[in-house]
Amino acid sequence: MIIRLLKILMLIFVVAAPAGATVYYVSPTGNDALSGLTPAEAWGSIDNRSDTTLDSGYVVPGDTINILPGTYSISVPISLIIAGTESAPIVYRGFGGRPLISTEVPIGELIAIDGSFINLENIEFSGAGKIGILVRADSSIISGCHILDIDGNAIQVEGSD
Repeated sequence: MIIRLLKILMLIFVVAAPAGATVYYVSPTGNDALSGLTPAEAWGSIDNRSDTTLDSGYVVPGDTINILPGTYSISVPISLIIAGTESAPIVYRGFGGRPLISTEVPIGELIAIDGSFINLENIEFSGAGKIGILVRADSSIISGCHILDIDGNAIQVEGSD
């Protein structure tokens, strides 16, 4: 009976995982030229490979970007452009602790969600931005995030009909 239950649970986990999904890592001491596939090979930028102008290595639906603890000081907004899907969102999450994204420079927003089905989890935002998180796309989930000392709106949602 226990073996049968374990087989069913394994089947559920295999079916629930999006095909081809990749887990990437980002670290404040990382390097965008690295693979991002392990903490030792972590990227340095949260939006690395999330820009449609890059030649290769795009983040795709179902991928998870684990943001390692530490402070990520930015001078321009982080822009998340690549969209996930309803069944395979792209997840950006604090991993191993809550990372801090901050700025000392007055900028519009700290992070902009421009692709649909993007989830932000367990991240802290702080600094001179007028907006903490700007959402311009549909069907995104923001959970477990802390937004502190923002000059304007913590979360702002914009969109069309």
